[in-house]
Amino acid sequence: MTLLDWTVPEEQWQTELRPKIEAQIKEMKAAVMSNQRSPEGAILTWSTLMEYMNTPMDAPSEHSPYAIKMRRILEIAEDLDFPVFVPLNGFQWWDELPELYNWWDSDGTHTDPKFFARQKDPADFKRRFIAGYNPDNKWNVAWQDAQTPMKLNFRNWGGGGFVLAPPPNLTDNTKAPLSYRKLQFERQRVIVQEIVKKHVQWKAEGKEYLFAGLTIGTEISLNASVTPKDEFKSYGGSEKVAVVSTYLETNAQFIMRSGIPKDLIYAHVLGEQEKNDPHYSGIAPAAFNLYSSPATSLYGFAENPLASSVWKNVIVQNGNPNWGAVEYTSSPTLSGLTTTFASAHIVDIYNWDQMKGTSSVQTVKTFLKAPVKTDNCEVKSSVIHTQRGLLAKLSNPDLNPGELGHGIYVRFTEDICANGNRKYSEPETFYIPLPSPVDTTPQWVKWFLGHF
Repeated sequence: MTLLDWTVPEEQWQTELRPKIEAQIKEMKAAVMSNQRSPEGAILTWSTLMEYMNTPMDAPSEHSPYAIKMRRILEIAEDLDFPVFVPLNGFQWWDELPELYNWWDSDGTHTDPKFFARQKDPADFKRRFIAGYNPDNKWNVAWQDAQTPMKLNFRNWGGGGFVLAPPPNLTDNTKAPLSYRKLQFERQRVIVQEIVKKHVQWKAEGKEYLFAGLTIGTEISLNASVTPKDEFKSYGGSEKVAVVSTYLETNAQFIMRSGIPKDLIYAHVLGEQEKNDPHYSGIAPAAFNLYSSPATSLYGFAENPLASSVWKNVIVQNGNPNWGAVEYTSSPTLSGLTTTFASAHIVDIYNWDQMKGTSSVQTVKTFLKAPVKTDNCEVKSSVIHTQRGLLAKLSNPDLNPGELGHGIYVRFTEDICANGNRKYSEPETFYIPLPSPVDTTPQWVKWFLGHF
């Protein structure tokens, strides 16, 4: 479904594409669902990627292709009465925006021809690629080191090597003529507006269950391959965790304050690698903030995510919050699903086309019949944190009520559960205005003015 053109004209959408997509979703639902489901079992949802940065440059609006796709995703969820989970991937794919990343090639002769050949219309894309050249675009891409901005990135996903645009610069940077981060926020805004509009409607109708949540990014990390060897070397130095953490936190804060509940927002990192893995990037701690739930991909540790010492340690250190296995192997086992759901809040199994027709379908069907363990927090005690500014962090100093003067503040509640786990409420921003000046006008003057 991800590769289909969700933005075709309305008539073609209604008569051709929508029936095709709905047939695929119904096929999946019928294959894994059972009439004998446990009332305490997992809730089945469907999912499709939103590659919202991989469309040509535009002025973001409700008419943009990513806004149209979001509306149509929600339309299908409503029509089929089938909840949807939406990965918002604005990190891995942005080939279609050479105006932002082409800093090295003014005539198209300094770029691997495979990069152009992979696009839908190679000739038109190459023309736009050349027209987008600007040496200052180096500030929109990630840098291998302090002297070297990245060019193309190599991947072996799906069993075959290919090249794509360099990783984007995750920091807010105004040195580039056009800003990746500015455009990303503008596109996120119109997408989230569509979700919030529909979610408000569904909530009024008692159907808010139709939106199961979203992710920020897909495997956000600072490691990439700049050669066909696919070595995924870590870059970013000692600041890499802080860079990714700030990126995820600011995106989550923006989405939450736009109207999406915190519990439906997941920050997706590449976090299951052990320290002896050559792909290890040390990014896992960056998934934890007060505006979203942490999330990771699970392939090597799909049987038991907490067998990963890296992921287990950051989960425990952060109070065992709700988290998501938001990119999960298409070859799940019953034991793996059971173990994962004993810890994770959501599991998003990728690649239905690879899964259908295999024994994994029966595995999921069997799993959906069984009760799942839920983490109910019996609150033992609570702490209200009040901090100065717009951004809430556990590391920020708390203020006493008597210290609150004129200014902007943020507060949130930390619940300590009986089992030792910790849960955090959505941070709330509030403002204390300047006190009104004391009226020193003599009473006789007020009496006089009141009578004349």
